[in-house]
Amino acid sequence: MSSVALGGRVPVLTSEGEWGTIERELANFLSLDSLLAWRDSAVLPGLDAGAVTISIDRGGDLLSLRRVGSAWALELPVIEPADGTRVQELLDGLVGARSERFVDDKPESEIVTLMVEAGPSGDRRRYTAVIDTGSLIADVMLFKTDGEKTTEVARASMRVTAAFAGLLDIDVVDVVSRRSVATPASEVAGMTLTWSGQELARTSSGWASSEDESAAESWLDLLTKRDADAVEMSAGEAEDVGVIELAGFGDLAMGSVRVRVGEGMLWVAKDRVWRGYRAGEDDLMRLGVR
Repeated sequence: MSSVALGGRVPVLTSEGEWGTIERELANFLSLDSLLAWRDSAVLPGLDAGAVTISIDRGGDLLSLRRVGSAWALELPVIEPADGTRVQELLDGLVGARSERFVDDKPESEIVTLMVEAGPSGDRRRYTAVIDTGSLIADVMLFKTDGEKTTEVARASMRVTAAFAGLLDIDVVDVVSRRSVATPASEVAGMTLTWSGQELARTSSGWASSEDESAAESWLDLLTKRDADAVEMSAGEAEDVGVIELAGFGDLAMGSVRVRVGEGMLWVAKDRVWRGYRAGEDDLMRLGVR
């Protein structure tokens, strides 16, 4: 039978079979989630593959991931598709993490804060773990959201493993997708290479010319099908080539990518993340860069 709050109190059935009420705060700590959290050796008790957000804050350097349908995307510090395999590895590590023992100490320095949300929006669990990466002491809290009300239902300090702390030592280039463009190649109907002024157009029967087809398919293969050989937040000293403007059918603008070349690498970026591809002179000729 579900309980209904009565003026800040919750009805309960006593061992004598009679109904009474207790304070809502006490009821929260006697909930199944709370009791399981206190006795479970898991760092994040009850967390499973249904997680919907993962955030890691390392001294103000925030990395935020959100599940979008069956895929994951970065929300901070950049908006980019995430590498689903890498995120799944992170989530598996969080689900499987176990504490070494419960302690009375609290995190003091070298703080990393982990926040994970799981469950449907109307019945969401939020885990917040504040970890001292030096002492490996973690202060872990479990919150539940019922409608618009969020309540802390469990809290414990524990010593975590170095492997758990290592899971959180990641940044953007570790989890961002290694594909430059998430749109399928078949949905790209036109490309403009601004450095040469070349416009590549797809018609109902194919690309406008064999020359267009060779250049367009080479670029689409690289941008939409090939994983980058390197991912960085900067292209270093690479020489600026220009911009590729992408268009869909019906002249739908699909954004653009910047292109740079240097030291045997061709670099491509849509935002602040640069994806690098090994490229020889023949590759650059085929792509119209040389």
